[in-house]
Amino acid sequence: MASDGLPVPDGPLGEEAFPDGTSVHVTGGRYRDARGVVIAKKPDLRPGSVWVRLTDGREVLVPGHRLSPDVS
Repeated sequence: MASDGLPVPDGPLGEEAFPDGTSVHVTGGRYRDARGVVIAKKPDLRPGSVWVRLTDGREVLVPGHRLSPDVS
């Protein structure tokens, strides 16, 4: 289980699961319920995490297990 109580999905996390330009929904943690777009930004500070440009313009690093594709 992830630290926020959600199950960790099987398969790749981070850039492999969420390539540049993917619309995502943050499902837990500090940015819970935020939405944004994955951006290609370096450095990759934490393996399995991706940079996300939130709808409010902030660019934040989010662990892949706290993201899901945004279908809204």
